[in-house]
Amino acid sequence: MYCNDSNRRRDHLHTSFDFLGYTSRPREMKTQTDKLFTGFNPAISNRAAKQICAEIQSWGLH
Repeated sequence: MYCNDSNRRRDHLHTSFDFLGYTSRPREMKTQTDKLFTGFNPAISNRAAKQICAEIQSWGLH
């Protein structure tokens, strides 16, 4: 696994991974002084988001 971010710029076959419902991958972020940089951070995975949406839809709310 290669954690591609602003400090590590090489190309690699695998640059993201899923763990406990989160996907860690390179993402654009801001510093406290509003400068943009690329950091390797987690966010909800597509699979987890689909499961949550399916659960809410199963409630049958209108």
